[in-house]
Amino acid sequence: MEQAILAFFHHYGDILFILLGLYSMGGAIKQWKWFVQDRRARKVAGRTGGTTGMRIFYVVLGLGFCIVGLISFMTGISVLYIIPMIKADPLSVFELL
Repeated sequence: MEQAILAFFHHYGDILFILLGLYSMGGAIKQWKWFVQDRRARKVAGRTGGTTGMRIFYVVLGLGFCIVGLISFMTGISVLYIIPMIKADPLSVFELL
């Protein structure tokens, strides 16, 4: 089962990250009621200074997901390899471009 999940991420991880980024940005920008009033979203709102801070956080998070997905798509390198590289040295991602 674990091998199947890894294979899925190697093949479709870039598309998944782009879709997750669009989902996060859409929920924050459009203020979908079920997205903004979620228990976890309220925790983020409490830590970021209210609803506006929570929306900014989710837009930035969505942009990050989209950027990682686009880099993975453009370079052909799996998301599973890009994320650890970004964690080790965030500026190293520019070497891929």
